Amino acid sequence: MIYTKHVGGWMKVLILGYDALEYTLVERLDLKNLKQREYGKVSVPITNPLGDPSTPVVWSSFITGKLPTEHGITVPIEWKNNFIRRTAKWLQQHKYLYFLTSELKIGSLLDKTGFKHQMSSSKSLSVPTFFDAINKSVAVCVPVYNKDVFRVYPGDELERAISDRMYRRKYEAKVRKIFEYEKERFFKEIGDEWKLLMVHFHISDILGHVYWNTPKKLIELYRELDSLTGFIKHKVSEDVWILIISDHGMKKGLHTPYGFYSSDRLMRLSNPSITDFYDLILKHVEN
Repeated sequence: MIYTKHVGGWMKVLILGYDALEYTLVERLDLKNLKQREYGKVSVPITNPLGDPSTPVVWSSFITGKLPTEHGITVPIEWKNNFIRRTAKWLQQHKYLYFLTSELKIGSLLDKTGFKHQMSSSKSLSVPTFFDAINKSVAVCVPVYNKDVFRVYPGDELERAISDRMYRRKYEAKVRKIFEYEKERFFKEIGDEWKLLMVHFHISDILGHVYWNTPKKLIELYRELDSLTGFIKHKVSEDVWILIISDHGMKKGLHTPYGFYSSDRLMRLSNPSITDFYDLILKHVEN
């Protein structure tokens, strides 16, 4: 069990969401701030027929404690056109057709021709999140709930950054500017009154795709995130339960079919699912 009682009442929960944080790399580099007292792999729902965990789908499962079929978000983006939306969901049932449309970049073509899409939003969720269930909860840049990662991050430039070394520096500068904004928003909130505070940092996913074949750069990034985590820990009191979570990992530029979790309190979890944390969080936060 998690020890959550302290002199002042129930424990507050701080969730650090690092997108695509890879368990094996954290372990290999022995990043102690990220590993904490208990850590390991976490199973995540996969609705993509190619076996690729989707950021909006998985984070929706984390903040609701439900599987995609229950919370209502099974695809990463929603097309405004009803026919295209139904077709996209149908393609999920056909692996090779799905792969073909992905390779041909049909989605990007449709977007350019006026058939606009957007990331699934909290309006698409059919069940409440822990932000809705817990008084004094704060969400900072959390996918689906209050951030559209496809619009915020220059995702359409990602492939160019991967293939064009000369462009990478400019692209990383753009990504880091967004990262600085996320940190600024987070540190403004951390000093206020809250019972649950969650922040999502997307940089580990974006630069993980860019630098997977540049080990030195990737290691530098992971050590930077470890240092950031250590700095955050010194900013909060001992009555705060710090939970670190990722929606999937990253190997060779591809998403791995598992995420990462880390807790500064002993939970004694065995092969946890990302949906398991919802009830644990609600149980240990007093409303």
